[in-house]
Amino acid sequence: MPAAPSSRRPENWESFKALLREKGRDAGFRGWYVALATDRLATVSRNPQLARTVLLELVQNEELRDVMERVWRQYIWQPMLESLTELKGEGAIRKDVDVEVLARAVHCFHIGYFLTRFVFAPHVKWDDAEQIEMMADLLESGAGTRGNVVQR
Repeated sequence: MPAAPSSRRPENWESFKALLREKGRDAGFRGWYVALATDRLATVSRNPQLARTVLLELVQNEELRDVMERVWRQYIWQPMLESLTELKGEGAIRKDVDVEVLARAVHCFHIGYFLTRFVFAPHVKWDDAEQIEMMADLLESGAGTRGNVVQR
């Protein structure tokens, strides 16, 4: 969850796009997710107040939402779909998994965790690395090819 379009230089967006495409790929879907979630949490952790403000503004400000939607599609959504499609092609994600649904689930995990961590329960002692690993387990159990595979 990047801060705001004006606060991010183009090279930062390119760096984030590269993260979605490459980081953790050698460890399959799980490694990709852990690398992504760890990076996003580190970004939000640097300024949680800004992240909260941006989220509120996105809900209320249509102009900002329109700008961010274009940035999101180019630098987050499309690279994420490409990366998940490649992981699926490599056998790290089940063949029957719709990568768009999986990408939305990843977004929901991130936004839900960030809201819980920084808005609803900021004073709880969090073990972010452990939480990310547990989210990775849930996603991998549902979409990955390791362990129990759901038959459809």
